[in-house]
Amino acid sequence: MEISSENRNIENKSEIKNLIIDLGGVCYQIEIYRTYHDLMKISTQPFRDIDDEFEQILDMEPFKLYETGKISTDEFIQSVKRIFHLNAEDTRIMSAWNKLLIGMFPYAIPTILTLRSKFKIYLLSNINDLHYNRVYRECKELYTYFNKTYFSHHIQQRKPDAAAFEYVLNDAKIKPEETLFIDDTLRNIKAAESLGMGTFHINSVYSLQSLPYFLI
Repeated sequence: MEISSENRNIENKSEIKNLIIDLGGVCYQIEIYRTYHDLMKISTQPFRDIDDEFEQILDMEPFKLYETGKISTDEFIQSVKRIFHLNAEDTRIMSAWNKLLIGMFPYAIPTILTLRSKFKIYLLSNINDLHYNRVYRECKELYTYFNKTYFSHHIQQRKPDAAAFEYVLNDAKIKPEETLFIDDTLRNIKAAESLGMGTFHINSVYSLQSLPYFLI
């Protein structure tokens, strides 16, 4: 398997000792537009197919604050009601918000077990309280195979902010030049590169399952 140009820098990382791995889109399958379309079903506004705009909506302040644990679930739900013009019970909105959660990739645990035989591995996930509680039981075993897990709503920092990466590097006492960051979001990849880490971009060609081929 030949590596693409966007992941070419992994070939020059002979000193990799640590891996920082994302959860959603890497170990756990998500589809964010399932949530958007379910919210539209209970919106008082006419349906608009604005999938491209949904990612911009998720960068609005209430979503950032909820992912960093700075507002409560109740406060977040009230914000969602306002943004999407919803007239529904809180439980119905929570159900829509969790609709994007599909399930853990079947190769996630076997691949993590392979990687941990050679590297220290850390989980860094942008996540919120509702999603964390929804996937905890399913991912509980997976979490035990990481040296340490870092969740944005616990550490109150989120990717792509440098502070999120610096928190992990400092807490784990690892060096960026000895660390490979694995994520499916390009802006997170670019942020990690700017801090001196190697990166591996999960995309339509490369999954987490591909990674041991290049590292071991």
